[in-house]
Amino acid sequence: MIYPFIFQLLTGLFVIYLIEALILRTLYIISFICIAQLAVAQAPQIDSLQKLIDHEGDTPRKVELINSLSFFFFGNDIERANATTEEALQLAKKIGDRSGEGWALAYRGLYYFFNGELSTARSFLNQSLSAGKNLPDQNLQTYSLTQIGNFYRDKGDFDSTLLFYRKAQKQNSLKPSEYYESVIMTNLTRYYLVIAKPDSALQIMKETVKIREQLNDPIRLADALILLGNCYLGKEDFNEAALNYERALKLSRGEATIVSDYHQNMGEVSFKRGDFQAALDHWGKVLTYHRQSHYKYGLASLLLRMGKVFSQQGYFNLATDYLTNALKIAEKSSYQYLAAQIIYEQAWVYYRSKNFDLALSNLHRAERFFKATKSQPEIAGSWDLRGLIERRLKHYDTAIYYHEKSLAERMRLGNKVDIDAGIFNIGEFYAATEKYQAALPYYFRSLKMDTELGDNYGRSLNYNRIGNIYIHLSRFDSAKIYLEKSMELAVPTSSKEIFRNNFLDFAAYYEKIGKPTEAIRYYKKYNQLSDSIFSKQTAQSLAAYQTLYEVERNQQQIELLNKDNQLGKALVQKQQAILYSAIGGSIIFLALAGFYFRFNRKLKKLNKEVSEQKEEIQAQAEELTESNQTISGINEKLEERIEERTSELKQAFKELDTFFYRSSHDFRRPLTTFMGLAEVARVLVKDPAALELFEKVNENALNLDKMLRKLQSVSDVDMQTLIYKEVSVKELFEIELDELKHELDKKKIRTIISVKLERPFHSYGALVKIILQNLMENAIAFCTTASPVIHLSAYEQNGEVVIEVRDNGVGIEPEYMERVFEMYFRASEHSKGNGLGLYIVKKTLQKLNGRIELQSEPGKGTTVKVFFPQRLD
Repeated sequence: MIYPFIFQLLTGLFVIYLIEALILRTLYIISFICIAQLAVAQAPQIDSLQKLIDHEGDTPRKVELINSLSFFFFGNDIERANATTEEALQLAKKIGDRSGEGWALAYRGLYYFFNGELSTARSFLNQSLSAGKNLPDQNLQTYSLTQIGNFYRDKGDFDSTLLFYRKAQKQNSLKPSEYYESVIMTNLTRYYLVIAKPDSALQIMKETVKIREQLNDPIRLADALILLGNCYLGKEDFNEAALNYERALKLSRGEATIVSDYHQNMGEVSFKRGDFQAALDHWGKVLTYHRQSHYKYGLASLLLRMGKVFSQQGYFNLATDYLTNALKIAEKSSYQYLAAQIIYEQAWVYYRSKNFDLALSNLHRAERFFKATKSQPEIAGSWDLRGLIERRLKHYDTAIYYHEKSLAERMRLGNKVDIDAGIFNIGEFYAATEKYQAALPYYFRSLKMDTELGDNYGRSLNYNRIGNIYIHLSRFDSAKIYLEKSMELAVPTSSKEIFRNNFLDFAAYYEKIGKPTEAIRYYKKYNQLSDSIFSKQTAQSLAAYQTLYEVERNQQQIELLNKDNQLGKALVQKQQAILYSAIGGSIIFLALAGFYFRFNRKLKKLNKEVSEQKEEIQAQAEELTESNQTISGINEKLEERIEERTSELKQAFKELDTFFYRSSHDFRRPLTTFMGLAEVARVLVKDPAALELFEKVNENALNLDKMLRKLQSVSDVDMQTLIYKEVSVKELFEIELDELKHELDKKKIRTIISVKLERPFHSYGALVKIILQNLMENAIAFCTTASPVIHLSAYEQNGEVVIEVRDNGVGIEPEYMERVFEMYFRASEHSKGNGLGLYIVKKTLQKLNGRIELQSEPGKGTTVKVFFPQRLD
């Protein structure tokens, strides 16, 4: 019987509710105690450095000691590092210590980097890099290049990130240092983890751990072990990840950064295993560390993670507040990639809270950045979420398209957690569309992966869904078994949503087997649990809001301190400005007095000269008046002559255009006769040599006919009177593919059509067809011989209709990109084209007030986008 189990479950939930608020409130006190203990453990090191500094005069040795103290403060209190880096920089300048100044500049850059002021950080790092080159100091150059790489990593510019890490490695190779090599490699590892390449990260990190073991520095080894654990975490090997985190904690000696990283990543392990409460416990401790260390990127990243947990648990308002605070920090500090991840998570919150318009809006914002940075895992996740939103909007064809597209990309990338999510969501799609037999295999595949990953939350969710499917299929015994399994796993994961789903499904189960009393009992349990969740959410929200309040207050205090410093500097500058102004004013007064005396003497002399020149000017004016009258008469005759010439040119142009138009038609008649005879010859003539000759004649006639049609279209564009009406782009695509079917089949070119226009497209159809025809002919003419494919797509973008033709052909060399729109221009002597295609496209677009963009890479293909204004008349 399940009744005793349910009774025990509800009793347990009630007890959890009573004690949870107390646990949450004490969590922050415990966190502060942990940090305080770390500070006590680290105090002797600070004191010993401070004593050495106090007993040292104004020497390079003192600058070196202050820089060392700054580096130490970066691990636990960035604002104190701000003061010491500034002190070191000023002292180094005072005593002319160029080496100490260079390192102080680097640490000033590091301070601004941690504080989220990336542009200022980059400025200081550039100065430290220049100082390293001038000294020269190989280590300073290597360190500065590495930190500039980190700057680009936090901004989300991953190409520049890798470029500067490679420069740092090259610099270090000139005078190899194992320590600095390990610094570069740890940051390379972080880079590969961010771009979802855990295998590459793991390979680098294993080598780094070996180097750090030889350095005999437990703190730096612990840092490497944390990153090694992150590599295993990226590969979904949670047990190995946790082992490395534990090893790092044992070596940490209470060092705040390592302890914080330990809790951060153990929280991530708990989150991926579905133990959300354990994740929050770990992250609550990390939040306290970040409030003290003031590392903006780490704080924003942590708030994002906590927002994810609250979203998973159904606390949407709380999740929104955490994510909003994270986004404020990320946007203010220009952490573009992190901001996109936060916006993407906000889209999930809006989806789960059934606000689909906002979900789509946020999803589009995030997806634009992911595409710009080629972040394939996030792009695949965006497609999956798009599928979920479209399903809830009952756009089922679009939904399954995005789900399958996402799963295919995730399978290619090989991330098991993401693949699992994609498989589960396709199961959800089929269940929502009442295709229960189709849904079951996906749920079972997802269940198998959750079991391999050790994800109890995922297993519980899949058991629930399978049980629900069996109720719909009237397989009630199986339904009961799977629902009971789901209930058992819901206890360790503390997932109230799964409890609620199971209560509802048990109610449906008993209703189906004819036991209404039991069904009502489960409905009551569902309502009671909903009430308890609401109460618990209120208590948890209060505690979480208190945490957010402390974060915001801490940020405000930092801003006030910065403003005080700025005001102090401004006051000093103001006083200096007043002094300088007084001195400058006196000098200017004396200069003006001397100038006035000299000016007065010259003025008398000039008056005399002006009087003489005035008489000369008057005489010249009379001569000019006569000249102007003569020129006026000439101009009148010239204008008449220009009008006559213009009229003659217009008539000549009209006659030439008419001749050109008729001539092209006249030329085409014998050409069509040639082509007709060639077709007849294929039937009547049996001699292979003759057939080959006729084939060549036909091919050349076709090319000449194609050129005449292009020339004719140049004339057509100028002669057409535009009458806008609705254009069916999909039908236009199909007509063009049908007309070019022979050439497509001959070259075995595969075509793909995608039309996503939410409203009718109004334009002049004949001219749109000319544009598409020329783009298609170019794509066919320059196709590749290996698996050629042409993508035709149409969509709306910023109020414009975009028609895109993309191929994987030979591409265009960069030096020819600016000239391909010229008439008769061909990028290669071997080109079989006539150099008119893109010229006609551009000329036609000008007629339609459109524009064109061209992207091409030699050997990889070309993408042409044509933009049309969206007319509503």
